[in-house]
Amino acid sequence: MTHDNTTNNAPKNASDYNAPFEAFEDDLERFKDIEINDGLAAELNDLIKAIQSKAKEANADRVALKKSFADAANEVQAKFNVVRDLAKGLETSAKSILTSYMVKRAEIEAEARHKAEQEAAEKARIAEKLADDAFVGESTAQDAEDAAKLVVLATAREENASRVGSASGVARTASLRTYWDAVISDPAKAAAAFMHDPAVQAVIIKQAEAAMRSDKSKSITFDGVQFNTRQEVA
Repeated sequence: MTHDNTTNNAPKNASDYNAPFEAFEDDLERFKDIEINDGLAAELNDLIKAIQSKAKEANADRVALKKSFADAANEVQAKFNVVRDLAKGLETSAKSILTSYMVKRAEIEAEARHKAEQEAAEKARIAEKLADDAFVGESTAQDAEDAAKLVVLATAREENASRVGSASGVARTASLRTYWDAVISDPAKAAAAFMHDPAVQAVIIKQAEAAMRSDKSKSITFDGVQFNTRQEVA
């Protein structure tokens, strides 16, 4: 009994792999239920070697076939790795730009809130000082606060609009406003600077008249202010 152990090209069908082993199965049948002698033992040994040889060939075909698929899979993966890396890089860059913008916007908003708090505190301080001043009677505290607002809120505002892309990619308009808010550092000099302003003069007249009304003796006087007496039918 002889078997062809020559290595052939890798079979393409499962039946091609099975055929040699089916033949070996038929060969093995004749050794069953008989008494084995030295000659049959030698033939069995040859059969075992033939089975092992064909098994090695089949395994070699398996490795080669698997490698061909693995190489193709790796080639496909390598191509898509380029796309994946490109997409990841673009996403990272876009997120970096958006993060920088969001951080900057948060800083601007925080600075604006801090400035507004400082201005509110300064206005409250000025209003309190004017309310406590001898020039303004206790009954005219609200008028003093209004006077402070008229001077402090002499504000020039300039609006700069810029286009900002939203997270969804749709453009929207965001407005950035710049404010110049005046704060009185020297009341005397500030009053002198605005002494010809009709609005400031109106405030002074209002405060002077309020102070005169609150003075029971009606003898109060102020430098730079003259009271003209007039009478009307009540």
